[in-house]
This record gives sequence, structure tokens and C-alpha cells, in this order.
Amino acid sequence: MSINLNLINAIKNNKLILFIGSGLTKPLGLPNWKELIIEFLTVLSSQEGSDYEKYKWLLQGIELGLPNISLSEIDLLEFIKEEKKTIYEVLASKIDVEFDEKKLVIHNMLGSISSKIITTNYDKALETALHFRKITQDNDFYLANIPDSYIMKIHGSIEIPSKCVLFKQDYESLYQESSAAIQRLRALISDNTILFIGFSLNDPYVRYQFDFINSVYNNLGTKHFLLTTENIDVSRYGVEPIQLENWDESFQELLTSLVEIKTSTLLVGSTKEKLLSESHFSKSEISRVAILISSPIDKETGLDFHQILRNFIKFELIIDCYYISESSLQDLDNYDYVFIYSVIQNRKLLIEDRNLKSKFISLLELEYNLALRNVKGIFIFSEKIDLDIDTNEEVTLPIALIADSDMSAVLFKLFKKESINQLVSSKVYNKEQFHLSSIPKGKPKINIYFENSNSKLSDAIEEKKLINFVGREIDLEDIVRKILDTNNRIITIKGSGGIGKTATIKIASIELFKRGFFSDGVHFIDCEFLTDYQNFEYKIAECFGMESTIELKKHLFENQNYQDKLIILDNFEPLLYLEDKDIIKDLVTFICEYSKIVVTSREWLGFDFENKHQLRALTNEEALILFSKYYSGYINKEEIRTLKEDILDKLLNNNPLAIKLVAKNLPKFKNMSLLKNDLEEDFFNIIGQNYKDIFMDQKDQNIERSKSLFQSIYYSYNKLNYSERLLFELLSLFPDGIHMQNIKTFFNNSGNNGGGKFGNVRITDKEITSLENKSLIEISGGFLKLQSIIGRFADHQLSKRSEEEKMRYYQTAIEFTYFFEDILWSIHRKNELDALRIFDKNFNNFMKSLAYIEKFDGSKKDKLQYLVSLSQLCSMIEQQNMLYTKFDELKDHFSDLKNGVLALEATLLELHYYEGEFERSYYNISNLLPLNEINKIDNTTDIGRYILKAACTIYSFKNGKDILMYYLQNKYYFGRMRFSYILYILGEYNSYQLFDQKIDYFNMDILYNLGDCEGDLYNKLKEYISGLYKKQYIEIMQSNYILAKMGKIDKKSISKLVVTNPYTKGLRNLMLAFIEEDFEKATLLFEMAIKDLKHIQYHYVEAIYYYSKYLKEKGDMDKSKHWFSLGIKVAEENQYKFLMHNFRNLEKNESQYYNDLDNPNEFKREIDEFIKGWK
Repeated sequence: MSINLNLINAIKNNKLILFIGSGLTKPLGLPNWKELIIEFLTVLSSQEGSDYEKYKWLLQGIELGLPNISLSEIDLLEFIKEEKKTIYEVLASKIDVEFDEKKLVIHNMLGSISSKIITTNYDKALETALHFRKITQDNDFYLANIPDSYIMKIHGSIEIPSKCVLFKQDYESLYQESSAAIQRLRALISDNTILFIGFSLNDPYVRYQFDFINSVYNNLGTKHFLLTTENIDVSRYGVEPIQLENWDESFQELLTSLVEIKTSTLLVGSTKEKLLSESHFSKSEISRVAILISSPIDKETGLDFHQILRNFIKFELIIDCYYISESSLQDLDNYDYVFIYSVIQNRKLLIEDRNLKSKFISLLELEYNLALRNVKGIFIFSEKIDLDIDTNEEVTLPIALIADSDMSAVLFKLFKKESINQLVSSKVYNKEQFHLSSIPKGKPKINIYFENSNSKLSDAIEEKKLINFVGREIDLEDIVRKILDTNNRIITIKGSGGIGKTATIKIASIELFKRGFFSDGVHFIDCEFLTDYQNFEYKIAECFGMESTIELKKHLFENQNYQDKLIILDNFEPLLYLEDKDIIKDLVTFICEYSKIVVTSREWLGFDFENKHQLRALTNEEALILFSKYYSGYINKEEIRTLKEDILDKLLNNNPLAIKLVAKNLPKFKNMSLLKNDLEEDFFNIIGQNYKDIFMDQKDQNIERSKSLFQSIYYSYNKLNYSERLLFELLSLFPDGIHMQNIKTFFNNSGNNGGGKFGNVRITDKEITSLENKSLIEISGGFLKLQSIIGRFADHQLSKRSEEEKMRYYQTAIEFTYFFEDILWSIHRKNELDALRIFDKNFNNFMKSLAYIEKFDGSKKDKLQYLVSLSQLCSMIEQQNMLYTKFDELKDHFSDLKNGVLALEATLLELHYYEGEFERSYYNISNLLPLNEINKIDNTTDIGRYILKAACTIYSFKNGKDILMYYLQNKYYFGRMRFSYILYILGEYNSYQLFDQKIDYFNMDILYNLGDCEGDLYNKLKEYISGLYKKQYIEIMQSNYILAKMGKIDKKSISKLVVTNPYTKGLRNLMLAFIEEDFEKATLLFEMAIKDLKHIQYHYVEAIYYYSKYLKEKGDMDKSKHWFSLGIKVAEENQYKFLMHNFRNLEKNESQYYNDLDNPNEFKREIDEFIKGWK
């Protein structure tokens, strides 16, 4: 068979990429696309439901070949896409199968031809046969760092069916220009030749796939080839066909020829051994090193990546770090050297199994799990070197067992002396196969997955805070196993307060995260201070990046947004006693379909699908080890017995928190018998303290009341001085904690009412350190915070104080909050994004302040200013709904402040308006302060300005011109953003640009409306959107709306935008209407958008304009004229000059550019004079 010269050269120059399609899997017994569709419909038609008959009809039509069933496979998939969950399950059952490596002859031959393979197949045949690095389309790290040998599964892998590219929307999303996978694919293809294998272009679904693939390599200039047995024209795809007679002998004959070309290339002018020494092991290349350590959760090895890596810091290497398991060994590929650090026990090497538990393997088992080609050396470090071979078989790889603890000396011998002979305390296998080379000095490039990964471990989970964690190996093993094996069920970890539930799940999540589990992140929600469903849904939505959405469930369902994430719901039991408990549990049930869920609680939750783990108490021995970690003094043998049996077991119930509190408060040489007496005496004292009052809430009825825990907290609390107690109890008013720098600055700033009502008190590092040393506070990321059960104690202590003392605490807390709010606004002026992030992190502190702001005497003007300011901050992250109930309750508090209640009511209406209650808010503001009476409000006072800000905001959406006249006639130089908005909707673009140069949605929409539709504006928009805070949902939606008008956004991107109110819902429907090809669907979307936008008058009219234009283009003239008449009428009534211009263009079939100076308003001069006065 003659072979094209270009193809031969590509093989010889290592420039060939094999692109494998589904035709290669058919001989393995896997279904083709038609067979898969039939399987999908078979399962769907067997399920009872509203679409049962429809699926059955479709199935019968396809099987019988009825002419009225003429849909292609991709159309049929679209038809049944609402059943994604079932489809993914069926797909997995048919494709996720294991293969016998020995039978994958063709796949092995492909690997001999090229080590660069791309495939659209989901199955595991290629990786089973070749052991190349597998890269999926969402693996950002390996897409950016492509190894020499790879299998790029561009359409996903069956291990995660929901991430397989299957539906139209999946293809459109993957193959968009901005996709990282496609950009990387294009870069790979640009310098290589492709040989397509297994693509039958007579198959409609394969042809559909190939159209997308062709869009990637088209116009890149390189010649590509397609193996085919079909006599069809493939010129449109830019490939040259290589005609085969059949896929049996003819195909194998060709592959054999290609393998021979590759082999002869490798051996030209040299023996294979010479090639290894001079080519593969070229000293000019940077050597790649894999470091693996054993650290199973049930065995302490003391091995740490960072300690080991210190020995490598002087060498120019590429180093990847892994935990050793059979899976990680099998995944190793393209490394020059492998360094394994482990423990040898009973002549076996310690690794971990799939549940991170200890497993021991022999040396031959280790070698069996390695598929490294041309490795220069494998080095195993352990205190022993007596690994058992356990068979007559021989080790074939170059392996050295080393017991030398001087790593620097070992590396010097290996990488500088290039000698294996000088190693001491070692055992070497296959010495002649070691190919050591001198490694130059330099800085290594180190990749530790969990440090370099884009996935995120919650800030609330800090490994350094858990270094004294003791025991619980069996608990950890069971919890990890349950997490890995459980789908669509809740895992509940139950235990009494302080027993270690939170610490245990944190340890488990850290260990899983380190090993690459949960690529979409680990989230931690403390449920202790959540007060209703709204709070809880917000926290859950936050995990999916869609806080404030009004349709969380719908968004997740429509996008099939299953994510590889873990959500930890800590201290869940208070939620079981809220009025909203049933809908909270419903949401948890729903979320189980989209994420792994673990709950910690002091009682079971009562779900039918609850997977339970009862956390056991520490043993006496574990309790003693924990005590020793916190207590550094000497204890003799007699005292150890007293400590273990009388103190730890009987008095402290082996409770970890109780042990920690007591141990950290002891002097170095405390006699254990005296400690026992102290604790017993304290116990009698606390009976008078009514410690059970802490557990009097309904939520505590089923909780074990642990006097030992209270006793230990009280023991520690009693040792605090006045300043320390003040800070401790004050923290109970700040559920999110307080940043230590802020609290120190507040208390030590004499010029700013430092310390509030405790002005003579100073909080310094000394007080903070003392509380931390006594284990009464936790410090995480600079934040001082109380652990849940300790927070209950602090709150109880505060509640026992006199009314006068409590008022001092409340006033100090609110004055600190004022102080912190001022800091936020100061940051906001410089960097809005930073300010919103900080506010979000302290959100619960602000909400807590609303519970005590009326409990002390203080300036009501200051309180009102704080509330109005807080409403602005909440609006920026679209959390205004959290304020409604409390603001309503606070109205009476301001009844004796002139216009105080009016200001609060107006502010509330503004918040309701922004959330989408347009009609109600507009109606109520009209009754509260009619438009023709806003002149009566004194705009020279702060309270007057609060009222006017709210009223002008609501009125501007429907009465923009009237509000503009108010500004001009009253010289009202406040509300800069509102004045800018009015100029925008009235089309006064020239004045807007003179007045406000801020880069935001309005500025860029003006640029678009003035004709800047390409280039610079598009780049500005993309940059602006990428820099927005994730919770600025309205601004994100609006800015993407401009992209939609430019035709620069696809359906999947639109669908992912978060809807928070009718306005954002209307914009999203409008965007979807722009790209909808079906006329009926498009008209429905347009009309839905118009309905949702009605009370944002400008965008309502703009939507009508686009709908009228669309109808005209589609030839529906009567309907177009109807909407045109309505739109231009409202535009003229409101003097929306730009929209009036657009309607006139539409009427005359013109495309004249807009210039507001061509048709100035009668008050244009007044506007410009007003702007000069403002500046």
C-alpha cells in the first residue's frame, strides 16, 4: 500500500496526531449512536410519566424505520434532553466497561505510531491499552501543560457522564472561541498533521461531530488525512481520504506499515541502546521527576512534600508530587526519575487504597502498576530495604531501595556524580538500566496538585489549625468511604458538642482534596447562625456561584449543573427547629442531586436517604495523647493514672474540646490530684451558674447536655482578666468574627471614640494571644472567631450581665460596626471589588447588628445613616431581601425622629423595587410621597436626602424626565449615579460623557449605541465583565446584554447567567430571543421579556423595538406595526431620544447613526450648566 509522503514525514518528525472516532469502539462491543438512542428511548419509554407514550412512539418508529420518524440522532437527543439524568445513567451503563488490555491490539499499534492522541470517544479503551496521560476538556492544568504522551478526551470521559459532550448545547459551549480546550487544541493542531480514524461520515451524528472538529483545524494550513472505506466527497472538510477496502485486513496492513515507519525512524543510524543514551536521555532537556509519598489516613508516616522538596531546590527539574496508590502509580507517565518515600513493613511497601486506607504491596506489585517507558531510575526511600519479591519472577525496572536518611548526599551522588554505585544502605535492581545524568543548578518547577489547582478549599478549613488532631482512624476511614461511595444521599456525622465532628470532617475533606477529589471545590457552611430558609438558600446558592438568584432550583435543573464538589453543612441541628425546616430539608434533598453533601449534627436529621456515622468518643489512650499535645509539663506514672481515669475519663468525658481547654490553661508543673480537686470544686460552682440555661432552646432538647464541656469552658473563662472577658463576650455579637487588626485599631484609637463605651480599655496582641492560648477563640485568616459551643457560652455570659452593662456592650459593638462600615466605604472609593468582597465576608455581623441596634440609647440620626448605608451595601451584592423584616420592625424606633420613619419606609420601597416588586413599590411611593410633592422635602438635611434618593430612584425608571427637571430646578447635587442614569435613558449621551467617565454598563452601552460595535468595545466589555465581583449579578447580566446585542454570546453562556429579579429575567429572555432560530419560540421569549421589563421603562421600550424589528424581518408586518406603535408612543412620552431615533430608522428602513446634538432637548443648556455647577 502506498502511503502519502506528508504522512510519512509527520510520523518521522513526531508531528502526527491521531484523532480517534467512535468507529474504533464498535468492534469492542460498544453501541453506535443509533443503538445508544434506541437504548435511551427503551429506558425512557419504560418509565411511567407524562412523556411515556411519546418516547414509546418514537422508539417504535425508529425500530420499524417509519418514514415519519426522520429525526437525526442529534435531533432526537435534543428531543429528550430534559431527561438528562436518565440519559447519563444509561450512557454510563453501556460505555463504562472494563477492557482486557491484551485484546486491545489495534489500540496498542496506534500508541506505537504516535504518542499524541485526541479522541471524541468516552470509553476507557485507549487509556487501558496505552497508559498515556489522560486529559479531559475541563482539565485546565494539563491543557496548559501538555505532556509528550497524551490521550486528549476532547468530549469528556465516561467516569463523569454529566461532563460528556452529548447535546447541542454541550457542543456549542465547547467549540466556542473562548474555550480553553479548543484554544489548546487549535495550538496543537497548528503545527501537526492529523490522521482521522474511525469517523464514518455517512453517520449523521458523526458528521455533526466532524463539523465542529473541522471548525477547529480549518484554515490552519496543515494537510490532514482521513481513513475511510466510504466513497464520499470529503473536500469540504479539508482532509485527504486514504481509501481502505475494509476495517479488517486492509486496516491492520496499513497500521503495520505505519508502525514500521515509526520503528525504522527510531533506529536509523543507531542501536536502540545508543538511542536511549543520546536521544531520549538528552542532557539538554529538563528532567522530569515524580515524587510520591505514602500518607494513608489510618497510619502516621510523618512524610511531608515540603520537607522532601527542600532537598531538590537547587536542581533545575520539573517535579510533580503525588500520594502513592495503585491509581497514582498507574497514571505516572513520561518521567525520567521516580522518587518514592514510604514505609516498609513485613517486607511490603505501604501505599493507600481507594479509600485512602493503608495497603501493603510487594516490589513486583509495585512494578506491575507502573507503565513508565524509558525511565532512568526509580528510587524508594524507607528505613528498611527488605522489600519482598514473593515469586520467582524478576524485577525488570531500574529500582534502588535506599535507607540513607541524608537526602542531600543521595541527590549529590545521583545528579552530580551520576553514580548508583556510591549509594550506601541500599539495594539495587538492574543496575545496568540506570541512566543517570548530571542535573544543572537552577530553580525547580514544582507542581503539588492541591496547591496549584484552580479548585478551592474553603477558607474555613485550615490544615494548620488541625495539627493536633488525634486518633479517629476508623472514623476517618468510614467517613471517606461513605463520601466516595455515596451518591444522591446525605452523610450525617452525629456526636455531642465538642467531640470533634467538625475537626473530623475537615480532616477528611483536606485529605480527599489533596488527592484531586472535588475539582469544583470544597465548601463549608456553618449553620449555627442561620435563622431562616432565605439565609440557608443564600449559603447554598453561594456554593454554586449564584447567590441571590430567584430560581436556584430551576437554574441547576436546566443546566444539569452537577458539580464535582463537596458541601459541608456544619452544626445543622438548629435548622431542624426553625419554622422553615421542611423547605430547608427539601432544598437539601434537591441539592444532593448536584453535589456531595456531608452534615455534622448533634442529632440525626430524619431523612430516609441519610447515611449515618456516629462519631465515637476518644479512648482513654487517645485522650491522653491529645492532652499531652497541649500540656508541656512533666507527669509521673502515678499522676498519669489519675489524669486518665479520674480527670480525662470521669470529669471531662474524654471530650476533645474540654481536654484542650483544660490542658492549655495549666501551669507547667500542675499536680494532677490538685487539678482534679479544682475541677470538682468548679463543678459545684457552676451548678449555681445555671449552665443548663445555655441548652434551653427547643433545638437543644435532643442534645446531650455535657456538664464536663461547660465545666472546662468555665475553668478557662475564670482565668481571663477584664479586657480578655470584654473581647470574649463582645465576639458573641459577631458571628463572622472580627479581623484582629480592626479590633485593635478600634480600641486603641483615642481620636475615634476608641473602645466605644469601654474607652479606657485597650485590646492588644496580648489579649488576643491569651484567648487563643486558652483555646477560647480561633484565629483563621486574621479573623478572631468563637467556636459554636463556646459562642453559646459567651452569649450566655453576656446575657447574665446587668441591663446597663449589656447596653455598653451593644453600643460598643455598633460603634465598632460604624467604624468598620467607614473603612468599607473608604476602600470602595478606591476599589469597589475589594470592598464588596470584604463586606460579603462580614455580612452576618451586619445582620446581627440589626438585632441589638435599638437596645441602647444613642444618636438616632447615626443609626438611621448606618441603616441607609447598609441598605446600599446589601443592594450591591443583591442581598437587600435580608433587610425587609428587620427594617419593618425598626420603624417604631425612629418615630420620634422627624421624617425618620418616612426615610426608612422610602429606603425599604427602593430595596423592594430593585428586587423586582416594581408595581407595588411604585404604587406605595406614589402614596407615601407623590411625585408632585417631592419639592416639599428638605434636600439640605441628611434625612431629606435619604428620602429623596429612594424616591428619585423609583420614579426615574418611569418618570425620568420629571426627576431630571427636579435636579435642574432645585440644584440638587446629590445622587450622582441616579443623575447619570437619567442622562442615559434620555439619550443625552454628550452630557453623560462630560459628566461621568466611569467604565460601567451605561457607559459601554452608550458606546455601542453610538456605533462602536466591534474591536475595542468588545475587548473592553470582556475585560470589564471578568473584573466584576461574582455577586454583581445585575451588572453582569446588563453587560452580557450588550454582548448579545453585538451577537457575541452563545445560548449556554446566557443560560448560565443568574436571574435575581424580573429585570434580569427579562434581559436574559431578550438575549435568548436574539439567538433563537424557531419563530414561535422567539416570539414567546420576546413577549416574556417585554412583560418582565415593563417597570424598567427604558428597557421595556428597547425590548419592544427589538421585537418590532424582528417581526418586520420575518415578514409579520401587522404584528410588527402593533408593537411599533406601542413602543414609539411610550418612547415619545418619556423623551427617550435614542429609542425614538431607532424607531424612526426602523420605520424608514434606514440605518442612520445617532447623535444627540443633532436634536437637542429644550433643556440641553440647563443640563450642561448644572453639570458645571456639580463639578
